[in-house]
Amino acid sequence: MFAIVAIITLALGIGANTAIFSVVNAVLLRSLPYHKPNQLVILSTIGSSGERDGFSVPEAQDFQTQMHSLEDLTIFQTQSVNVTGGERPDRVRGAFVSANYFKFFNLNPIVGRTFLDGEDRPGGARITVVNEKMWRERLSSDRNLDGKKLILNGEPYSVVGVVTASFKHPLDPDVEVWMPVSNYPGNTNQRDGGRFPYGPGASQRRR
Repeated sequence: MFAIVAIITLALGIGANTAIFSVVNAVLLRSLPYHKPNQLVILSTIGSSGERDGFSVPEAQDFQTQMHSLEDLTIFQTQSVNVTGGERPDRVRGAFVSANYFKFFNLNPIVGRTFLDGEDRPGGARITVVNEKMWRERLSSDRNLDGKKLILNGEPYSVVGVVTASFKHPLDPDVEVWMPVSNYPGNTNQRDGGRFPYGPGASQRRR
């Protein structure tokens, strides 16, 4: 009985220590899988109630043009997106991002291109970048993207590029498709309205 109790106690202790180390390693010790991981910070605002709040697009753009202590800033928000128009409808995770998003994360496309400066402005073309999984399943891995479209949330988007499936979107690793931030359903492009609900945004500290 003593031996059994000792073995069980030892097993529980090792299991608990392993679990704790796994969390500490993932959160504190292991580098983030992004460009310049030790310089990344997440920005948010404080609302009138004292709780964490997000940015409106114009506020985030103010930060981008007036930064001194930060090297760059990108904004993003994720949500579920309906994909229709193919053989089967589907629901995937999508991200609405500023035009510099892929440059910020030093992410080059494996096919086509990513977003260009200004393509995140109101009234711009509906374009999208997808990951390899979406490219294989929806576009038959066709490297010629001319005329390729996906119906996202009922709107046709032209596919302009493909990025590696190994890239995981920050805070939402299941994202498969990226669209300009101007197309985010909650975006009113007003300074005091249309805030992203989760305070998205990432910056790189200057060295």
